[in-house]
Amino acid sequence: MKFGFVGYGSIAKKHIKAINSLFPDASCLIVRRAEDGKGMDAENANCTISTNMMDLLEVDFIFITNPTFLHVETIEMVLKFQKPLFIEKPLASSLDLVPEMIRALDRLRIPNYVACNMRFHICMNFLKKELLPGLRINEVNVYCGSYLPDWRPGTDFRKSYSSNENMGGGVHLDLIHELDYCYYLFGAPKQHFNVLTKKSALEINAIDYAHYHWQYKDFSAQITLNYFRRDYKRTLEIVAEDATYLVDFKNGKVERNGEVIFSDDPDVNVMYQRQISYFVNCVKEKKKCFNDVQEAYNVLKLCLNGS
Repeated sequence: MKFGFVGYGSIAKKHIKAINSLFPDASCLIVRRAEDGKGMDAENANCTISTNMMDLLEVDFIFITNPTFLHVETIEMVLKFQKPLFIEKPLASSLDLVPEMIRALDRLRIPNYVACNMRFHICMNFLKKELLPGLRINEVNVYCGSYLPDWRPGTDFRKSYSSNENMGGGVHLDLIHELDYCYYLFGAPKQHFNVLTKKSALEINAIDYAHYHWQYKDFSAQITLNYFRRDYKRTLEIVAEDATYLVDFKNGKVERNGEVIFSDDPDVNVMYQRQISYFVNCVKEKKKCFNDVQEAYNVLKLCLNGS
């Protein structure tokens, strides 16, 4: 198998590492702009670099892993190759032109998946299959807070796409995972509103605080995201009729009224491997991926629209 990548940043390296673990004989082609630098990480010796998009004709799958604001433009450029598309989240940085792109993918019947790896977190299967069925929920609280300068050690965080609004940055887009898994677990809300602001002293021009209120038929969900929390925290609290459940994604455990009822190693590498395996298997078996561009567009609208 041969995997093609458009863009070679930190997220592409994570996907390539997962591919190397799953498919040792696979190769990767990375398409980059000439000015984006030279060379390749030692662990990715099975990769080659090109500056010619036409070389993607040789690959079996195309991964869109360049900055978010370039996603729609890039997808439109590679449509002619009619290769299965793995698109890094979020689908886009704005809603402009996305419906037209979705129609083109549908017309050409190109398999596609938008990568939200939290769906493959070790706790997610337990939630989806074991905990939520039949549970009477009164309230949901989702929280993810971390410190942006710690995200990419050795780099100036102020120059990253995360810090720059015009590059598709902002905590609401970076951490759209939380909105995605809420949509995945509970479906689309009946009503919603959000608050998107810049609250901290971080020297960035992108949104660093986001709060969402999603109203369902029987309960409300609150989703809070930020770039400025020094001690990383990623949790889901479900206040149910019978008990309060706390999911600690950082440590891979689920508690019921303070008692651990599920625990496993939240290995990030395994999560990425599961995601790649899912995508490849869907393509091979000609199955529709569960987070295709239409579903990702539904979540993006909830992310960007106030009501």
